[in-house]
Amino acid sequence: MPEPPSQANSNDVARQKVIRDAPPPFNKRAADVILRSSDHVDFRVRQSILAESSPFFEAMFSLPQLPESRKRKERDETEYRDGIPIVDMSEGSRVLDALLRFCYPVEDPALPYLKVTCEVLEAARKFDMTYVVAQVKKQFLSRAAQQPLQAYIVAVTRGWVDEMREAAKCTLRREMRWDAYIPEMEQISAGAWYRLRAYHSACSEAVSKLVDTTQPNEDGVVMEWLTTTQWPWFTCLCSQPASQKPYTAARIPCRSAPWWEDYLKDVKLKLKDRPHRATIVESDAGEQHLDRTTCRTCLSQKISRKMHLKEFEGLLIQEIDKVMSRIQLEVRI
Repeated sequence: MPEPPSQANSNDVARQKVIRDAPPPFNKRAADVILRSSDHVDFRVRQSILAESSPFFEAMFSLPQLPESRKRKERDETEYRDGIPIVDMSEGSRVLDALLRFCYPVEDPALPYLKVTCEVLEAARKFDMTYVVAQVKKQFLSRAAQQPLQAYIVAVTRGWVDEMREAAKCTLRREMRWDAYIPEMEQISAGAWYRLRAYHSACSEAVSKLVDTTQPNEDGVVMEWLTTTQWPWFTCLCSQPASQKPYTAARIPCRSAPWWEDYLKDVKLKLKDRPHRATIVESDAGEQHLDRTTCRTCLSQKISRKMHLKEFEGLLIQEIDKVMSRIQLEVRI
């Protein structure tokens, strides 16, 4: 026979409120407070550890305590367990477990997913846990490097300005398919998406100009960041073909080796797609173009040419960083 409605409802409530114990080290009987997660998992913890980790909990535990006689009068299963006071938390057990592990003298947890990372970071900020915030932000940045668009969207929905900008920077490391759809896009406005694309475009334009010999500035200078043209690709005999139009670099009229011109065109295209220092660090385009040259001098001095290439790319990377530091994602909260 089916249970009467009232009895069935009460049984459902009872099943929903089955209390589980958290795993070690949050199941010790010596604890002096229990944090009960929103999914009914009890974390037995020490007030002193939480107070050291969080001004929020320090203030909570410093409140005047009830007299023992009043405690006995008001004690019931929802407020006390085994004589230990219970604090109901709005966080789920997965978030609470990670949060507490950062506070306890155990190994910091590795947060498995971007969603969990953001939930833990949100809770750490809520409880003003400075150390936890710093550690979780590192993991957020690691996740953002793998999922920059998702990280940007999560940051936008939470109003996290720093994380928005860091996630936007991470998009620069990848060749972005702006016509691709991901479900998370439904969570943000067209304006937020537009501002991310505008940031990426501004970076692409500014960084690719660093290696563009076809678009001089108002003074007629290309690669104005160069301080010298005393590089072998400017001085080799193969850099003097009469058919090549000279340009002004480092305020000195010059021509460059054909393989070097091809290298710059290649790097410019790469930087348009990935306007980031990693594009140069991870590329061997210079060496590839040098290997294909027909210039006997360049081939005979290939080793020294490659060393000079590394020096040039080191300077280019520094310049990319300078340019990037001047470009900021527009943020609207």
